[in-house]
Amino acid sequence: MIQSNIILTKTFLNLDRLKKNLAWVFFNHNFSFDLSKNNDNFYHDNEGKIDDFYRQMMDNNRIISYSFKEKKEMKEAVMEFYYKREKPTLLFMGDLSSYSIPLQEGMLRFLEEPPQNLYIILFSKDKSIILPTITSRSNIISLSDKQIFSNLNSHLHETIQKKFPSPKQTAVDLYSKKSITVDDIKKTEREEIEYWLWQVKSYVELLFCKKPTKHGSDIILAIHKAMNLNNQNLQKKFVIESINLFG
Repeated sequence: MIQSNIILTKTFLNLDRLKKNLAWVFFNHNFSFDLSKNNDNFYHDNEGKIDDFYRQMMDNNRIISYSFKEKKEMKEAVMEFYYKREKPTLLFMGDLSSYSIPLQEGMLRFLEEPPQNLYIILFSKDKSIILPTITSRSNIISLSDKQIFSNLNSHLHETIQKKFPSPKQTAVDLYSKKSITVDDIKKTEREEIEYWLWQVKSYVELLFCKKPTKHGSDIILAIHKAMNLNNQNLQKKFVIESINLFG
């Protein structure tokens, strides 16, 4: 059975909150990582309870969290994990997006032959940077839009509301073939643009489900292109202008 799991994330997620949600679901739902078992407001309604549970499991070494910088450091650390565990234990091993190729290569043996009862979770913002040999040894878990919304970075969410037009209204405007502008785009950050575009795309997809049209399909493709351009560090004004091609 594969014990390594890669959670595909976004730059605008609160990883601490996501880790706590994953741990709660894992230990309370038959060692599953299916976050859909909790409703959208589950963490918000049970924050104190989940935080206490997470700390308790950390204190009992049922949850272990590491982040590595060098291959040697990683190899030395994982050797300490090879002892018999009577109960399932979670190991968070950091974000693959920040791990070098040599460091990823150093993980292969451990991911292929992990200790019994040790379940490994890795995160990554970009699946394309993960070695194929790692993905072949792991379960790849993509978060649904609802799961992303329930694990957002609240500070970033508030910032977006101040700097960008309403994502919902933007989707409606694009469907109505109206051009979109963002004031002071130069003062925005890349992750802010990514988050806003992702929100717009989600609302456009909802509109498309209700009324599928070629225009709607073109908008979705244009937003995907804009997100790729943003990741390529193209001038920010060109990123925004690219979604107006079908506006």
